[in-house]
Amino acid sequence: MIERYSLWNMDKHSETIDQMLEEDVRNNSVWSFKYFILFGRLRSEALKRGISMKELWREKGKEIVQVECKEALERRLPDNWGNEACWAYIRGFLATSEADAEKSWDTNAKRWSISDLPEIVSILDKWSAEDDSADDESFLMRKNGLKDNRFFIHT
Repeated sequence: MIERYSLWNMDKHSETIDQMLEEDVRNNSVWSFKYFILFGRLRSEALKRGISMKELWREKGKEIVQVECKEALERRLPDNWGNEACWAYIRGFLATSEADAEKSWDTNAKRWSISDLPEIVSILDKWSAEDDSADDESFLMRKNGLKDNRFFIHT
């Protein structure tokens, strides 16, 4: 019903999600809820406008992915580089190639090619290029997170 009648309250949902992530940034259920709310709102908008999700994704997807991934990378991961829930959320938006991204637009798990997202590429490149000899635990966690989540080779 929420989706059919466009009863989304994005401000309230976002506030609740932010509070829950502040309490436990590793809570996979909250990250899943965040993803569900975002795509539910998009489905409602597509229905309201009488267009397909694919059309709406083509129109708005890049900006959405850039905003969501940047927020997760800059705001949520630095608190816990081994946060698998946050990495999974990011992976849910990013395709490693144009072809994979295009294929995803016909599915429920729509993605955008990482090579089309210069801000995200810049963040990942900066982290990837850092000195391997660093002994800092945060650095090692970040490097492992990048490696484990397929973000060393992204273009």
